[in-house]
Amino acid sequence: MNNKKSNRIYWRSVISFYILISFIVMSISGIILFFAPPGRVAHWSEWTFVALSKEQWQSVHTIFTFIFVFAIAFHIYFNWKVIITYLKSRLDEGMRRRNELILASVFSLLVVVLTIANIPPFSVVMVFGEDLSESWSDENSEPPVPHAELLTLSEFAKVINVGKDQLLTELKSNGLKVPSDTVTVIELAEFNNTTPQNVYKSVQSKDNKVTLVEGTGYGRKSIKQISKDLNIDLAIVLDKLKEKGINAAPDDKIRDLARENDISPIELIELIQL
Repeated sequence: MNNKKSNRIYWRSVISFYILISFIVMSISGIILFFAPPGRVAHWSEWTFVALSKEQWQSVHTIFTFIFVFAIAFHIYFNWKVIITYLKSRLDEGMRRRNELILASVFSLLVVVLTIANIPPFSVVMVFGEDLSESWSDENSEPPVPHAELLTLSEFAKVINVGKDQLLTELKSNGLKVPSDTVTVIELAEFNNTTPQNVYKSVQSKDNKVTLVEGTGYGRKSIKQISKDLNIDLAIVLDKLKEKGINAAPDDKIRDLARENDISPIELIELIQL
């Protein structure tokens, strides 16, 4: 009789334990995603942390969050009477502690408003997260355009301004097996047990001028980073911008500088390339 009781599954306890475990997993995955590199860098270099890619960490975080919500719903269902009794007692106490209730409500509202308005100290957290994420990015880890790994070899050749035949020849001369020019960069990388980043490095040349297009993430970069990407001396870049009436510093972000001068980030980069 006692053995039967000991083997019985108590679903309330199962749900409670799952909520605790889920909270821990969501916290860990959330922290990892906070400092993970941008998608363009993560996919290009096939970044992993504890053997999981950024995409896998996102999946873990998302799925656990969804199930966490359902677990909370079941927790409420299994403990409905207890929760109602607790809420009634807390509500009565809340009415007696009206000032504390108002203070807590105002504070919560302020957090929402200041976060949306991007005002310190809450904006500092977001900026810190962006800086952490972008710290993975440098001239060696960046793709020529975001998500270049999804381009076919023919499309990739156009982006790096080389002929398709020349690209195929260079790939083969560097020991890479090319099944077809219709494969994507990431498919070619997987076929050769390497990364898209290494595929690009095998054909990369300082003489190849990358075609920059709107909406490819260059707005997040600084003047210093763009000068490296374009293989143009930083002093020359600053002088070019100054001639156009734009006062820039090496660490200024392209996006912010463009906004201050009422132009788009890609137009600002085009001024640098002139």
